[in-house]
Amino acid sequence: RSRWLPPLKTIYGDFSKAVTTDFFIKITAFLSSHNPKPVGLCGLMLPCLEDFELAEEYEAGRFSIERNAFLALHSGLGIDTYPIGINENPERILQVLCLLQKLSAKYEKPLSARFVSDGKTKIGAISDFQNPYLKDVMIRPL
Repeated sequence: RSRWLPPLKTIYGDFSKAVTTDFFIKITAFLSSHNPKPVGLCGLMLPCLEDFELAEEYEAGRFSIERNAFLALHSGLGIDTYPIGINENPERILQVLCLLQKLSAKYEKPLSARFVSDGKTKIGAISDFQNPYLKDVMIRPL
């Protein structure tokens, strides 16, 4: 379960409203200034399928790839455990990766992408990860 989404919803009412506030920037600043032993990339990860409440936002259409990239740019580390269908257009995947690369270079910020597929689910169907750490969701196009 998410540890940061419930307080966010208490403060802002819903995830969509919070996205256009400085909430995520404040959290990242706190992590940067109060982390006694920083290791590797230090920032706020938004793991779409590992955070079950965030996965619910994805299923409801409130955590699109665009929103994920936007949040990663100003407070996160990239796109993490984002679901992808086996029939996703490869050109669309390349567009997203190129955008992340260009944003990373422009803002001198490390941004990564980790797309996740169960190897059989197409866009519009429910994934079947058979993994207790990944929430099964209805796969949306990027």
